[in-house]
Amino acid sequence: MKDIIFAGCSYTWGQSLWYEANFPNDNHPRDGFFYGNKVCEECYEYIVENRFANQVAKYFKKNALVAATNGGDLIQSINFVKNRISENTFNGRKTELVIFQTTQFVRHDSLIDYQIEMLENLVLDLEKQNVPIRFVHWIWPDLTQNEIDLYISGVNTNWGKLAPRFSKNKIPVIKDAMPPNDSNKLASEIIRSRTIKLNGNFNFQYITEIGMATKRNDYNKIKDYTIYGKFGMPKDAVAPDTHFSQEGHNFIAQEIIKHLENEQPRIFSI
Repeated sequence: MKDIIFAGCSYTWGQSLWYEANFPNDNHPRDGFFYGNKVCEECYEYIVENRFANQVAKYFKKNALVAATNGGDLIQSINFVKNRISENTFNGRKTELVIFQTTQFVRHDSLIDYQIEMLENLVLDLEKQNVPIRFVHWIWPDLTQNEIDLYISGVNTNWGKLAPRFSKNKIPVIKDAMPPNDSNKLASEIIRSRTIKLNGNFNFQYITEIGMATKRNDYNKIKDYTIYGKFGMPKDAVAPDTHFSQEGHNFIAQEIIKHLENEQPRIFSI
C-alpha cells in the first residue's frame, strides 16, 4: 500500500481524542496537560484509528504515516518527513503525498526566517522526488507580501491602509515577527500556494483560540470541534483543552479530502 505522510504537532497526533471513548482504564488527568505514560493502549489505538490523518488516508486507500510520539516543533516535523521518505525509498515503498501541519515558530529556538527557509527547501526537495506536499496551518498568519511591505514601510501606524480583509487579530503576530525582530518571509509563496484552506480559512486558529472562536457568528457550529468546546473545562484543569474533538478531526479530514478531490491536476486518484 502507498503512503501519505502526516507531519505536525499534537493536533495531528490526536492529543485528547481518546476522551471521546471513555475507556474504563483511562487514568489520564483532564487538567489540560499531556502525560505520555498515562495514555492507555486502547486510548492510543483509538487515536490512530480516528484522527484526521487516518480518515484521509483511508478515503484515498493509502496508509497514514504519523509520528509515534506527541508534539514537536517545525524542525522536528521537517526531519520526520525526511526520515520517513528515506525509509520508504530504502524499503521500496512509495510516498504519494505529504500533509504538513505547521505549528508555533516559538517552539524552536531558531529565527522564523530560518524555519521558513527549511520548509521551503523541504518543498523543493520533495518535489524533485515527485512527492507533492500540502500545508494545513494552525496559526500561520494569512499575510500577503503587499501587506508585509506596507508594514515594513511604516504604514503599521495606520491599519486602515491595509487590505480590508486584514483583521486585527493578525497585528500581534506581525509585531512579533517583522523586522527588526525576525522575519519578512511569512508571505512565502512556496508555502501559500500549497496551503489547504479550511472552509475558506487560511488556518484553524479560529477554532482553537477560545477568544477568537467565541466572537464568531458560527461559534455554535465550531465549538464542538475542540475538547473544551464540546465537553467544557473540568474543575481541576489548569488550561482549556483546545485539541480537536472527533468533530474537529472529522472537519479537518473532510476539508483536506475536498481540497485534494478538487485540485487540478489531481495529485492521485482513488
